[in-house]
Amino acid sequence: TKSAELLLAKGANPAKKYDKAADKSNVTSGIVGIWEKYLKHEGKTYTTRVVFNKDWTYSKALKDPASGKWIPDGGAYSTYDFRDGRIWLFNSLSMGAVIEWRFEGKELVLNGEKYVRVIK
Repeated sequence: TKSAELLLAKGANPAKKYDKAADKSNVTSGIVGIWEKYLKHEGKTYTTRVVFNKDWTYSKALKDPASGKWIPDGGAYSTYDFRDGRIWLFNSLSMGAVIEWRFEGKELVLNGEKYVRVIK
């Protein structure tokens, strides 16, 4: 199976080295791109943006409705990986966070929160 091959490539088979740069499973999954969710409260729109890049980098930010500036998420997660059907996020301290994910139509659901793709 494809997941067995990926496990072997990631180190279960010492004869086959895993090359992260060659791994395009994130692209084929459809997750690569800019995703946003919106919350309207007291006449203001709060935007949360997550970005999954094809080079396995990740970012999350909140938009300040007053200034329009993007504020980085507090976890400082910068890379991601797929493991056991979940998304694992990592920061410079190698601290991980795990996200459940799925698609519902064109929406990406991350831990129960729905995001829509931003066309740029």
